[in-house]
Amino acid sequence: MRNLAIGIGVVVVITASMFVMSLDGDGLTVSEELNHGTSPLKQDTDGDKLTDAAEVTAYRSSPTDTDTDGDDLNDKSEIQEDSDPTRANSDADALRDYREFSIGTDPTVADTDGDGLLDGAEVQRYLTDPLERDSDEDGVPDYTEVTG
Repeated sequence: MRNLAIGIGVVVVITASMFVMSLDGDGLTVSEELNHGTSPLKQDTDGDKLTDAAEVTAYRSSPTDTDTDGDDLNDKSEIQEDSDPTRANSDADALRDYREFSIGTDPTVADTDGDGLLDGAEVQRYLTDPLERDSDEDGVPDYTEVTG
């Protein structure tokens, strides 16, 4: 038997047979919950609308942190938008996912407009529009202008 303190004045007694079952129905056994630092009595310990089991097994995100990668987007939002909740910059273009969502670029595609310039370079270095192949509409693609 093992005692698990859940809150002030609340102690749950865990028996050996309980270590191989899921008390909260999220799919993680009590033993797995304790190993991951999650609550065996809550399906979603961090409250990000993803079950602890989904975070541990499917997404490899932290079941105790709503924003695993620290990019200011919660894990659920990143999963819904197909970005990686474990990487602050899912497409490695020098723009964090949150920034990409805020300016309308795709956090899973390094060059949203397909002009040959990474989104991060367009925003931070060249000051061109990462959503337009020809930002100044002069008929010359941004890539040609900045590299030519």
